[in-house]
Amino acid sequence: MAFSALTSNTPYFQGTISANWLNGGDISAIGGFLMGALVYWLLCSMPDQRAAAKVAQ
Repeated sequence: MAFSALTSNTPYFQGTISANWLNGGDISAIGGFLMGALVYWLLCSMPDQRAAAKVAQ
């Protein structure tokens, strides 16, 4: 959500990344999806500590 807000360009709000780096471009839908997918992948790839403890016993 935060990344989408930073890259949005609407009549009511213009994100800082959109205004400064993208020259007014709006990539909030694509950027939000990609950032969400990245965070999901990172969280899923983290080892589960409880499962590792059960295997060690």
